[in-house]
Amino acid sequence: MEILREKNKGLELRLADLMRHGHDNDRTQQRMHAWQLRLLAEPDSHALPYAVQDGLQQVFDVPAVAVKLWSVAEQYAHMEVVQGASDDLRLFAEGLRAPYCGANAGFEAASLLELDEVASLAMVACARPCEPRARCRVPPSVCSCWARPTRAGSTRAWARLT
Repeated sequence: MEILREKNKGLELRLADLMRHGHDNDRTQQRMHAWQLRLLAEPDSHALPYAVQDGLQQVFDVPAVAVKLWSVAEQYAHMEVVQGASDDLRLFAEGLRAPYCGANAGFEAASLLELDEVASLAMVACARPCEPRARCRVPPSVCSCWARPTRAGSTRAWARLT
């Protein structure tokens, strides 16, 4: 009987933990939805990068967020988010094929966060859409120039949209 009580106690604790995670996920989903609506409603294209930056900080409740842009149209070149992206940072971002989440190994991107010490960080590189008929370097799961996978026997075939 004692063994069953201990097992029951363990299951109750596990269920409580799962419920807490579920509530946290619901709260994050609600914040994401509200943030996405704010982004879609933003009428000023100059304010959009700052809305993205502020929204990320609020939704994920992190101490700092940095957004850097380059290769933008001349009308956006004066913006703060366009200034200060070094060639090394650009090369690093272009080589980042998947989001990185982990320890700060001296990444230049960490200095953009304007914090004294950055122990860990998450980095996501957002690439502009591929040029038509250009060779795409972005994985099919990320880039919109690739069609959805289709089954061809036991292998997946990717169709390129051009």
